[in-house]
Amino acid sequence: MFSRRLSGAGAALVLAGGFLLTGAGVAAAGSWISVEYQDSASYPFPRGFARFYPDAVDEQVEVCDRMNDGLTVSAQLRYHGAVQLEVTDRTGPDIFCAKQNLDIPEGTPVSLRVCVQNLDCTAWHDGVS
Repeated sequence: MFSRRLSGAGAALVLAGGFLLTGAGVAAAGSWISVEYQDSASYPFPRGFARFYPDAVDEQVEVCDRMNDGLTVSAQLRYHGAVQLEVTDRTGPDIFCAKQNLDIPEGTPVSLRVCVQNLDCTAWHDGVS
């Protein structure tokens, strides 16, 4: 019985390893970026967040406002040396977020940050389309 468990575990590792190799090949096409904006007024929750989702067909930037304070939360996506896209949300803590699809050549370095109206922006976080 002990040897079966080892064999099963070994087989699971081989299968998982195969999956991870396949996943790594897909992930090489791009890397996700997730950024949160948190300050003392929103602690312990984020005031807002943004995500960059690369895909083989197109990419998506999503930004979510999480405080009912009337301030706009923006996601800025930078590539080719400049901010190329800004997506904003000011709906507060509802279930909807603002999203925008775009098409960036695969392998392009990108950076994402979150800005809150009249406050500040996070640092840039890097990824690849």
